[in-house]
Amino acid sequence: RKFNMQHQELIDRIYSAFAETTLGDGVSWRQADVIDDYGSEEEMRKARALDETKDWTKIPKETIGDSYYLAVLSFFDDKGFIFHLPAVLVFGLKHYKEWDTGIVPSMVWHLSQEKRIAMLKEKLTRDQLDTVADFLDAYLNFDIFLMEEERISIPILIEKYRAD
Repeated sequence: RKFNMQHQELIDRIYSAFAETTLGDGVSWRQADVIDDYGSEEEMRKARALDETKDWTKIPKETIGDSYYLAVLSFFDDKGFIFHLPAVLVFGLKHYKEWDTGIVPSMVWHLSQEKRIAMLKEKLTRDQLDTVADFLDAYLNFDIFLMEEERISIPILIEKYRAD
């Protein structure tokens, strides 16, 4: 019970920290999938029309949890990555036990890439960076299999997000 309460507190902090986050002209969820498939401008326009582009809290968990979209994180521009980041973090905290799609481990991997770390540290607020670090800390304690390398690398990653 306490564990879930900690998750709920972190979810509340993510909602607060990313409340003003918008997509603007960034790449949307299905748009990223079309980019992955080398789709046309018309296909991208149609895909974007199906997506939530204003309020990340309205992105359906069924969309985030659909393993069909596992690769989208690789095809976001910076704006798209930042817009979808809190949605995936909240999804992970709420649904890691019943949805084993790989999107959360994929997000953790993306958060570990030096280029992403540099971009996020430049563009996110201190509060947003702290919620990312706290999510990674919670991820270490998810009741899931983690490779030994992850158990070693994630605490180092957390420190990178906490450092100024």
